[in-house]
Amino acid sequence: MKYDSNRNLCVILSKTDGTLVDPPTSWLVNLLVGTNSIDNVVQLVGHITGNPSQACWTSLREVGSTSDYVVPTGKTLCIVKILYAQSSGDVELNIGYADAGAGMDSTTEPTNAVYFTRYNDPSGLQTATPFWGHTANETYQHDVLFKVPEGKYPFIYGGYGPDVYFICWGVLV
Repeated sequence: MKYDSNRNLCVILSKTDGTLVDPPTSWLVNLLVGTNSIDNVVQLVGHITGNPSQACWTSLREVGSTSDYVVPTGKTLCIVKILYAQSSGDVELNIGYADAGAGMDSTTEPTNAVYFTRYNDPSGLQTATPFWGHTANETYQHDVLFKVPEGKYPFIYGGYGPDVYFICWGVLV
């Protein structure tokens, strides 16, 4: 295990041949809350309207809500699973949090944005947009561990591409 620069715990597992393996979401949820508690599980959704000439940011929202989600006082949201699909072609995607909500399809980066950084190898190689989709209407999913502090607004970033439909699950601790 390793911590990134924002003190997010990065679990790095590898096979005997040295290739990396993402830990199953159940491991992360059990690590955070134990096996018998789902009271603090949060599901958030977001959509980015595609724009091939402009990057966009959209705050995540609870299902059915019209308000940007903010992590409650005294809690940390630990996002453990993301799922997304795009309408066509290639898409680059990232998650993050900021001091204020971005609304939907903002072309301005949120205030004091902090992005998820995925460690691609044990030496710490990082990519700015760690999630990619290459096939229209295909569902992609990733197990992650990204901590969003109290009072912060989680968002998705979509760079210069098609419509993106996004769901994530997290645990409030």
